[in-house]
Amino acid sequence: MKTRLGWPMATLAILTFSIGQSTATAGQALTSTDAPTTATPMSALAAPPCGQAPTSPVPTFFTDEAGQPPVAAPDSTNHYTLTAHMGTHSFISGWPAVPTLGYSTANAKVDYLGPTIVTKKGTPINVTIKNNLPAAGNLMFPFGGMPTTNTTVLHRHGGLQAAKDDGTPEQNVAPGGSRTNYYPNNQAAAPLWYHDHADAVTSYNVYAGLAGFMPNTDALESLYRLPKGDFAKAYVLQDKSFNADKTLCYTRAPDIVDLRAAVAVV
Repeated sequence: MKTRLGWPMATLAILTFSIGQSTATAGQALTSTDAPTTATPMSALAAPPCGQAPTSPVPTFFTDEAGQPPVAAPDSTNHYTLTAHMGTHSFISGWPAVPTLGYSTANAKVDYLGPTIVTKKGTPINVTIKNNLPAAGNLMFPFGGMPTTNTTVLHRHGGLQAAKDDGTPEQNVAPGGSRTNYYPNNQAAAPLWYHDHADAVTSYNVYAGLAGFMPNTDALESLYRLPKGDFAKAYVLQDKSFNADKTLCYTRAPDIVDLRAAVAVV
């Protein structure tokens, strides 16, 4: 799928994911209440089976064309619904589709990452986050230490919004629940993005796919004669490590401050 984006404010937008910060064709390899947690204590975990270059399979680079996430359509006037759910995604041709997380909207089902929501200065919107992740107690991924709360939070990164709509870690949405955030969009054009921000699981959820673009536009952009149309693209740059069966591997241990995975993914 190729989707042409009409917003020119960034010819190259970059998301980088790391511990604590936390499209059918996007993600190709270079080509609410709190539920109880059942996290495995770090002291009980065995040595991570993968996560660094010597142990992760490496694909043949530049095999696939870098994809573009679809552009979301509102489901009512100035309102969008993002549904967080499990899915499957193949990171490169010839590799199997493996479990991932994604956001879907009324017009786009996306199993990895999420659709682009384009906003405009002076036009407020409401975005409802719906949690369709498995019920609490079910482990979504065999990532060491990953809690099984399966909560989610919608945070617009770089946006100017009230604290109650900011998507802070304690604003958890439990599986089956929903929450609506109000974005006034009273700021200048900027390459904003959204991502999960749930307490204790942000890094896991974002690594598995819960992130997307939410660029804000304004009336001044056209004055700068920036690239547009086919020359304005949205690229997500990530690093990933994989198990032998090509499923995602995520290493999180007390002595690892930042994840530096083996494979660059666009």
